[in-house]
Amino acid sequence: KPADGGTLGIGFKVSVYPNPIREWSVIEYNIDVGSRYSLVVYNILGQRVFNFFDGHKIKSMNKENFNKNNMASGVYFAVLKDITNSRTVYCKFINLK
Repeated sequence: KPADGGTLGIGFKVSVYPNPIREWSVIEYNIDVGSRYSLVVYNILGQRVFNFFDGHKIKSMNKENFNKNNMASGVYFAVLKDITNSRTVYCKFINLK
């Protein structure tokens, strides 16, 4: 069952800051077990906007710098999937022009 992102620490989590974003943001994610993962940004319509990775990751805390690259104003979701163990977490964020 998806869980909304929050403060990172122990566990399987994703967060975006600053939120709302204007030009850039940082997507932080915590991986609690080595597995195959994907990190994707979707718009409110469920369309893939940006794909960060799809591959094996080890247990770690990570950051990805994100430049909004001509994204329209609106609501977006950073979605972290643990493909091997069928888990998903997400964080909603707002893009302002």
